[in-house]
Amino acid sequence: MSTPSELDIQSAADARSQLPAERLAEALQGHWLGDAPSQPITPATAGYFNPTHPRQLSLLGTAARQWLEQSSAEALNRAITAVQIWILPKDGPALPAPLAGKGCVLRSGLDESNSLRELRYVLSEGCAKRLTVHGVLVDVLGLGVLLTGHAGVGKSELALELLGRGHQLIADDAVDLFQLPHGMLIGRCPPLLQDFLEVRGLGILDAARMYGGKSVLPRQRVDLIIRLRRAADARPSFIERLEGLRSTRDIMGIPIPEISLPVAVGHNLATLVEAACRDHWVRIDGYRADAEFAQRQQHAIQNRQQDS
Repeated sequence: MSTPSELDIQSAADARSQLPAERLAEALQGHWLGDAPSQPITPATAGYFNPTHPRQLSLLGTAARQWLEQSSAEALNRAITAVQIWILPKDGPALPAPLAGKGCVLRSGLDESNSLRELRYVLSEGCAKRLTVHGVLVDVLGLGVLLTGHAGVGKSELALELLGRGHQLIADDAVDLFQLPHGMLIGRCPPLLQDFLEVRGLGILDAARMYGGKSVLPRQRVDLIIRLRRAADARPSFIERLEGLRSTRDIMGIPIPEISLPVAVGHNLATLVEAACRDHWVRIDGYRADAEFAQRQQHAIQNRQQDS
């Protein structure tokens, strides 16, 4: 198994329990009505407003508004005391009068269901273990593929070619990784680098403007690592030629399959990455071409021995 240093880790993993108010507004594509919270947000509880068990961060949905209109002043005061931040979905009415002055208010730029989804994402990231790695994260055929390798090996150029084939970019150069519950590793782009791609000879490119907004994703699960290495460093054995240059990387305790691809003249790396992703899906379904080939060879040998 490869050591973590080979991933060019730029910051060590740490556990976070707070996130800045600006990060919450950015995730919900919204803005604060009035002053934002002065202290970082602790994602202890969050979700739809529940009058029985009030949450620290409460999304004011349609049902909650109906309850507010029908409840007594005593019930209102008891229910809304624990709420520190109100989140108003896109195109929703203004903050109801009983809530005026009762905590900070964030106007979301998303509708009700998407606001809740993004809220859960950003709070999960806020308290997750995190590290930043040097590499490129792309979505290829529904798989999150982390491209790694030494500087100058061609990671960004490969990402650009994959973009031209209709695949999607998450992050170039630096990838923020978050360890979410249930053994899931999520990668996203640092806000400063969002949508940008650096290609030697061309400089900084805006992928979203060049290929359209759908060519860029805000985040993706990391399913596979493709490590690019110079062909001179690749001397595969017989077994490696049969099974491929495969191994497993351990990132924050999560094993991620890794494939090493040699970079050489005549190698169409984008085609190889697509083939690796198709093969990965096939392996998830339980089929392995190398095992099938070895079994076929074994049957052929046995048949020859029987005939002789």
